Amino acid sequence: MNSTPQIKTKLPDLTTYQTVYIGFPTWWQQPPMIIHSLFDEADFKDKTIVPPFTTSMSTPLSDSLPYLRKMSKSSGATLAGGFRYTNKNDLKNFLLKNSSY
Repeated sequence: MNSTPQIKTKLPDLTTYQTVYIGFPTWWQQPPMIIHSLFDEADFKDKTIVPPFTTSMSTPLSDSLPYLRKMSKSSGATLAGGFRYTNKNDLKNFLLKNSSY
């Protein structure tokens, strides 16, 4: 469960971005291991990670936020809150509301 998989595709160059949106399904109360791999491989230094948006049938966002805080801090990024959604309209409204980052 703690194995970080290799990302098969080349990650985009993030140097021109100040803000990065990250979404994922919550697995076993944390981001999937591929998100851990993303933080290991991508350069998030001085970036803002916009409130991560997650899906889960039962796990509250508060369970996965400690993992994201730790990954963000160790990569030099700022984490700006979080959001768990259950339908596409909630996600659409969230992204529209947070497009000013």
